[in-house]
Amino acid sequence: MHLNHYGISKTILLSKSMDDSMGSQSLRLSEYILTYGPGSIMESAMGPRIILRPDLGLFEHGSPYKPEKFAINDDKMSNSMLNGARVFRLPSDSEVEPRPVGFIYKTKRFPEWSVCLNSRYHGSDFYVLHNYSYCPVCNNPRSTPNRFIRACSGGHMDDVEWQYVVHGEKHCSPKYLRWHGGGGSLSKIHIECPKCLKRVSLGDAYAQRWRCSGRFPESNVIQQCDKKAQIIQRQASNLRIAELVTLFTIPPIETELQLYLRNPTLASVFELCEGDIEKYLKDLEKLVEKGRIHQNVFDEVKNNKESIVELFDEIRKEGSSKTYYDLLLEEYHALVEASKRGAPMRRLNSRPVFEVDPNDIKKFEFGKNSLRVVPVSKLRTVTVLKGYRRYVGLESESPEPPDLIDVSFAEQHNPSSVWYPGMELYGEGIFILLDDEKRFKISDTCGWDQVTQKDYLDRKGAMKSTGLFRNPEKAEELNPLFVWWHTLSHLIIRGLSNESGYSAASIRERVYLDVEHSQGGILLYTTQPGSDGTLGGMIGLVPSFGEIIERSLTTLHTCSSDPLCIQNGFKRGKHSGSACHGCLLLSETSCEHRNMWLDRKIVKGNML
Repeated sequence: MHLNHYGISKTILLSKSMDDSMGSQSLRLSEYILTYGPGSIMESAMGPRIILRPDLGLFEHGSPYKPEKFAINDDKMSNSMLNGARVFRLPSDSEVEPRPVGFIYKTKRFPEWSVCLNSRYHGSDFYVLHNYSYCPVCNNPRSTPNRFIRACSGGHMDDVEWQYVVHGEKHCSPKYLRWHGGGGSLSKIHIECPKCLKRVSLGDAYAQRWRCSGRFPESNVIQQCDKKAQIIQRQASNLRIAELVTLFTIPPIETELQLYLRNPTLASVFELCEGDIEKYLKDLEKLVEKGRIHQNVFDEVKNNKESIVELFDEIRKEGSSKTYYDLLLEEYHALVEASKRGAPMRRLNSRPVFEVDPNDIKKFEFGKNSLRVVPVSKLRTVTVLKGYRRYVGLESESPEPPDLIDVSFAEQHNPSSVWYPGMELYGEGIFILLDDEKRFKISDTCGWDQVTQKDYLDRKGAMKSTGLFRNPEKAEELNPLFVWWHTLSHLIIRGLSNESGYSAASIRERVYLDVEHSQGGILLYTTQPGSDGTLGGMIGLVPSFGEIIERSLTTLHTCSSDPLCIQNGFKRGKHSGSACHGCLLLSETSCEHRNMWLDRKIVKGNML
């Protein structure tokens, strides 16, 4: 996908003869969800740019693109996690060719303040800090974008109010400010007014808290904000942390046809046809001609017309809104069932999106029990960007988490139609569970059974830290069995990275726990954009999985940080026991639980 980097901001003045390729930049679709979503600052060849909200950057008034055309069908995600909102994906270059002006998604210049480094033409040894398209002292059009901005935990972000930083409430309005010094510490940099000659240290300004403008530059919305803002570098990692939610496509959805039928357009047309399949096909053909649905969707429905009525009946029986915990339990039980019978169970003339060959399932000894290792040859995930948080401007002892800034938008012509950006990825995975879970019970709990959720609340009853529990109402992470499975998951991922061509960062995990029945399991998976996923490289390791597990467990007994690591024990208020970078911790892309709820001792003391 190409992002536009000029022509939409009044503060940028560029030659009309500039080639379009110089004003756009390619971006992978997954990067938009994971890194460069709305409200993020992207460093481009045209300087830093703010990624606009989708209704302004992609689907603005008059745009030839509509979110309906790029919809991702996932009614479980929409009904249970997004309050009925739908999910769209960004279009790729090939889908919108020819591009009208060389780009698909608009961006805007941010920050607006720049520093002109052309000091020898300034009449003295100083740089010029300004917010014009050219230097007001030497007319240099190529100033360096300022690397400092201000932001608050309410999600607002703006240029530093440099005039106020220097003058405070004093009325003085110079056209520019002088920038003295550079390199080394911030205390050696001073900002000076050329009129009243008042000077401040950037180091002092950086350490203070400032008033917030209440601005969201990605949407041009300004609201009242009483929180204090902090001066921060625009590339700081804590400036924007994405809030993501991921669900797997599992039975009863096993094929692409079953996904298509969950499209609200196809469902509403079916209801109007009152079960008349031939009329249904004719109406769908008209939608293809109008460009509202793709030809391949119509072909899938036509090739399976004998099963359409039955499939729609199953959709009606599925129910609507469920909690995240319920959805995880559904995933777990569907994977357990697939480990016994395989998938897909229904044979339709449609490509599967979830597939398990029962002949490839293996069992390996694990103490007195055995592990059932289930290769999932086809796996579809849907990841939605719900919003972001800015971890800035908070006091170290503050229990309040940053505000979650929602990135959804409503269509202009249909305010009830709300959309979130997301992506669908395909890949493969390995589901691991105990072959006889009734024979397993955590005996040495290492103190995990002595804590409750109250041990993680402050005096006011608020959670001390966000992200401790994926479902705060259940707080299943405090269960010793969850810690056992989560620790085993990290051990195996590290073992897989040592025994295969996969890096630990490319393998992700999902830990399941059925609290009511004291059962659990783990799914290790890897996904990539495109329908072919990862081409079987991961499930090809299943025949030798016994050796991988055996070697993975050696880390239980040895760690490069021992004896300090093994001496660490779990205590109330802590989120881990014996765990460190030498034995268990993984990259942030792999662990769904931010490397919390881990303890070597609990696995070592419960080796079945």
